Amino acid sequence: MSNRLPTGASQNSADSDTAAGWSRATGKGAAVPLDRPRNRLLAALTPAELLLLTPHLKEIVLEQGVVLQEQGERIDQVYFPHDGIISLLAVMQQGDAIEVATVGCEGAVGALAGLGPRRS
Repeated sequence: MSNRLPTGASQNSADSDTAAGWSRATGKGAAVPLDRPRNRLLAALTPAELLLLTPHLKEIVLEQGVVLQEQGERIDQVYFPHDGIISLLAVMQQGDAIEVATVGCEGAVGALAGLGPRRS
């Protein structure tokens, strides 16, 4: 469950099963809306705003436990979950990981990437 902007999504980290997005690519590379987005952030956009993002969205399916991003990596995609949740983890000095946040259909992961080059 996730999508990243501007290229869509690649398989990296999440506690989810279905990725965000709401379009499918046509043979000409254009994205065609299937219905209103299930992610609340995308659903809150005006039709004109959504139309601007549509070519950059793609739906992916992730297995539970897949890592979307490691600490320090460049953030170049945004994930918009619509089913399941994405867990944000902090790794302690001794190597233990703790869950510090969860993001579901109400949010996005990596959204600050739209403001310019960022690192996790």
